[in-house]
Amino acid sequence: MNNNLDRRRTRVSSQSRTPWQTNDPPQQTAEDPDDTTWHYWIARAQAGDESVWEQIFAATDALVRRMLRAYYWPGIDSDGDDGEQIARTGVWQAVMQYQPTRQVPVRAWLRWVIRRRLVSVK
Repeated sequence: MNNNLDRRRTRVSSQSRTPWQTNDPPQQTAEDPDDTTWHYWIARAQAGDESVWEQIFAATDALVRRMLRAYYWPGIDSDGDDGEQIARTGVWQAVMQYQPTRQVPVRAWLRWVIRRRLVSVK
């Protein structure tokens, strides 16, 4: 029993590390970045670094387009600029409100905020 408790403590302590607080940029910059990359980008964006937004919007492009196809709005061009602008506002809102201490996966948070933003427009 004590052995299981030690494993859980080890797991929790290794998860409590804060990779988003490091100054070293992560090596992965693919279209589907890992959480360490997301945390680094979000920390930079929340600190006011405007140069990171190009990377964030490039990484969320496929997600935005996928979510736009799932919604239909009469009077709003969901395949064009209107829907994309609404969804990108959701990306901005998600990044600025993200709190890594809550341990919510970044992609789940992005989907939730973008969906909320798109639904509120209907």
